Amino acid sequence: MTDTPNTSADTNALAKIVVPCESFQRLDALLEKKRRLVARIESLPAEITHAHDTVAALQAEATGAEIELVGAEAEPAPIDFERHEAALAALAKQEVEAELLERRLRARLDALEEQAAVIDEEISVEIRIVSTDAADIAGRVLDALAAELDVSLVPVRAVYAKIVALTGIVPIRSVQDFMISAHLSDPRRSLMRYFPHCGGSDDAPNLLLVTTVQTEAAKAAVHAAMEPVAKALRATRSHVRYVRLDKRPQPYRVKSEVITESGPRSRPTGETVIR
Repeated sequence: MTDTPNTSADTNALAKIVVPCESFQRLDALLEKKRRLVARIESLPAEITHAHDTVAALQAEATGAEIELVGAEAEPAPIDFERHEAALAALAKQEVEAELLERRLRARLDALEEQAAVIDEEISVEIRIVSTDAADIAGRVLDALAAELDVSLVPVRAVYAKIVALTGIVPIRSVQDFMISAHLSDPRRSLMRYFPHCGGSDDAPNLLLVTTVQTEAAKAAVHAAMEPVAKALRATRSHVRYVRLDKRPQPYRVKSEVITESGPRSRPTGETVIR
């Protein structure tokens, strides 16, 4: 697949930001060192088994030679003791060498496994450093991409502003739903709030709602184009149905009457009581 000019430019721009750290090289070196060490460790059990089997075989051969010598003493033919002793001595020497080799291999295995544990710790430390360095690089790349996103949103914001202006003049249900769901936040500051069984929402500022000269111009263009429609709608809202005169609400009047009370608690004659 051939890269487009834009893809190549993007790759080159990001390559200037993504500068490999020394920690990356150190981690690679440690991992390679451990790989070779583990390969050597995993080869030792077979060598140890071979050395152990060699010791057992030499011991069996020496035992057989001694049994043969004892049996030969009962034979009338003369026995070449010097030859037998030389053979037993040679077997004993080979057995000692094989035992020493087995011990050396076992000691080497223990030492290498301890070294592997040390390297693992070094790798763990380097992994933390690499993770920090990688996060720093990713942060710089994200800053660059966020800036690129902001530039790319200029025409999108203008279109979004036109849609908002349109539904402000003539309410459209689908556009109202669109305005609720259309949310694009800064990737560095997204803040999702989740609700059980109800999904979630991003509480970060909506980049589509950023007001710019372009968005204001876009809204003005829609309002200008839709002015005949808006004027007609204003006319529809200004219409009030005629109400007959006798059906219209009358001005409120306070009604009162004069009452005279008698008795021990009667009010003064002529007191006005409003009911």
